[in-house]
Parts: sequence; structure tokens; C-alpha cells
Amino acid sequence: MHFNSFNTESNDYVTIYDGPTTASPSLGAYSGAFAPADILSSGGNLLVTFVSNGTSIGPGFDCSYTCNTGVGIPEADELLNFNLYPNPNDGTFKLILEFNTPSLVTLSMKDALGRIVKSWQPQVIGNRHSQKIEVAELAKGVYTVVAETGRRSYHKSVSIIK
Repeated sequence: MHFNSFNTESNDYVTIYDGPTTASPSLGAYSGAFAPADILSSGGNLLVTFVSNGTSIGPGFDCSYTCNTGVGIPEADELLNFNLYPNPNDGTFKLILEFNTPSLVTLSMKDALGRIVKSWQPQVIGNRHSQKIEVAELAKGVYTVVAETGRRSYHKSVSIIK
């Protein structure tokens, strides 16, 4: 697992477990403005938890992971670029998707509890999609934008501050 960005409040913690449950060995608890070094699982599972005291909102974190089964030929990634900016924002931001081949995609936005707060299927023409997203009605907080193609799901965190 690699942290692309990391900035939590000092009393908010990201804990990573080497397995599928919180009973698995902890690989560390992280807080603050410095991203942890890359983290490897000893098996096939990592569990990431985030606990916040809810008193103030920081930018949060954005991470990515790769699963390596060690068998077969790796598939080409359908999504070459998935970008949201500005981040953080006031509820209006731009979404950019670039694919290696034309693809159908379903987009959704989830709150911190994993509830879908917005879902849509954009018209992708060619290999690129750019769209202004307006969700000013949402409360301030950290949300996850999910892009789902036929084979994979891609996730990006976005912070709404008001």
C-alpha cells in the first residue's frame, strides 16, 4: 500500500492491520502530516481503519494498493488518470478520467460511513472524460469518489470544507 497524500488531525488515526480483521497484527497507527512508508502484507489481506475525534477536519489521506498474486500475466490498467481538483474544495471540483481504451464507467460519491450520496454514469467520449462536480449541499467532510469500470474500482478521497 502506498500513501499518495497524508494529513490527518493529531487526534485522528489510520491503523493498518496485516490481515482481514482488527484481531490481525497491527502494522502501525499513523497520524499527522507525514505519509507512512510503503506497507506490505505478509499474506493476501490488509485492513485499514480510520478513527476521528470529529472536532476538526483535515485533508485526510489518499492511498493506493496493488495486489500481486505472483501468477499469470498482469492486466493493463483501464484507467490511466483519475484526478480531482481542487482538493480540498467548497463542494465544487473538477473530475478528470483518462482511459487506455474507450470505457463505460459508473461514478459514485460515498460518505465516511460508505453510504452513496451521489451516483451517475457520465457520457465518456473517446478516452477522456472531464466534468465539473457540484455537491455544495453535502456537509463538510471527507468523501470517496469511486470510478467503476467493467473489471475494476478506483477510489479517490475528496475533502469538502466550507
